[in-house]
Amino acid sequence: MKWAAGFGVLFFFMSCHESTPATLEDVSMPFFGKEGVLSGASFRDNQATIIVFLAPQCPLSENYCLTLNELSAMYAAPGMPFYGCVSGTYFSDAEISRFLKDYQLQLPVLLDPQQDLTRLLGATVTPEVFVIDSSGAILYSGAIDNWAVDLGVKREVVTEFYLRDVLAAVQDERPVPYRQTKPVGCFIE
Repeated sequence: MKWAAGFGVLFFFMSCHESTPATLEDVSMPFFGKEGVLSGASFRDNQATIIVFLAPQCPLSENYCLTLNELSAMYAAPGMPFYGCVSGTYFSDAEISRFLKDYQLQLPVLLDPQQDLTRLLGATVTPEVFVIDSSGAILYSGAIDNWAVDLGVKREVVTEFYLRDVLAAVQDERPVPYRQTKPVGCFIE
């Protein structure tokens, strides 16, 4: 009997959140620290859009900032913008600002306080990357590369550059070499 009552309360709270977008076309995400939003229509304007879920206190998010800056510098100009995304309300503005400053992340950062984009894409850890084409289809999701094998376990040398190889294929209009890899990182709260 207790279980049934708890399930009813859970169903009530889940059904009260009516604004959850059904598709990327319905997404409207505010930027951190600047005016404006990234809307679902923005995806149509690009060859691909790259969204990387990050967390200010995740060591792997910290460690990948340089790589993300380099990849963004290589691919953002030819119509493949990069965005960081901080999911939920766990981190304060001060923590996000400190993270961006300390690790010199140069990507615009989106806020996903209701975790709408997180749920829509199925993001579970940070850093986890999604490459989305102009129609809103996910071309690739997963790890940036194979440096992190497991939490606290890293390779000495990266041997697979998943995101870089996917972006090169998209830019050259070739089939992507990877569709999905297992991301390693801190669980999204």
